[in-house]
Amino acid sequence: MSYLASKFVDVFLEQMHGMSAGFNLAHLPREHCLHWWSGLSGVLFVLPAFSDNRMTKLGKFFWFLQAALSILADYVFIGRAHPIHGIDRYSATINCFRVLSVGYNASLYRHVYLAIVPLGIHLLARIAKQETAWHLWIFLHGWWHVTAPILIYWMYNDEQILFESKEKLKAAFQTMSKSKEKKTVSRSSSRGRSKTPTKSKSKSKSATVKRSTPKNSERGRSATPSARRSTRKRTGPDRGFFLSE
Repeated sequence: MSYLASKFVDVFLEQMHGMSAGFNLAHLPREHCLHWWSGLSGVLFVLPAFSDNRMTKLGKFFWFLQAALSILADYVFIGRAHPIHGIDRYSATINCFRVLSVGYNASLYRHVYLAIVPLGIHLLARIAKQETAWHLWIFLHGWWHVTAPILIYWMYNDEQILFESKEKLKAAFQTMSKSKEKKTVSRSSSRGRSKTPTKSKSKSKSATVKRSTPKNSERGRSATPSARRSTRKRTGPDRGFFLSE
């Protein structure tokens, strides 16, 4: 463990040097490290751009750029001083942290743990370079170009599936809340409608009472003249009229 820890520190310091003072340096002998497996296999870094992910055009462009930089640095300009080496180091470092952040934010911890495989292969390749084991470096660096894009492609697809499932759950909860609101509104409106007929009935009863009272008053008015006539017949001047007849 102490050996791996010391080698990891050496690789980290070498990476920092390659991104600063040794920006143009290749650190690899061309006559020993020029190979199609370690150089042209970098084209696989375009694979994440074809994932079923909501990736923007700019994000896809960065993966095409990474593939081009990998081929240029590990095959075309390998063993030669060129700024493409420093650009490739910066691009690879940024993409590595970008992918890890996507997996961590999406809670795809399985993919974050599986990232140990390509990162471990890359670390072993850097150790092989320090030990000048060039054939081992070619073998391991080629597998770094294979395992890393496949894992990134897989992670992007799973992240998209997880995102779509979350969106579906949100839509389902929204529809459920809307249906509950509609039910509460319909219940309140139905309760209001059930209360209004009683008011109308009471109003109709009061109207019937009001209508009935004038009739009684009219009857009382119509009854009073006859009563007066009867009283007049019994008493008053009419009685003398009948006697004269």
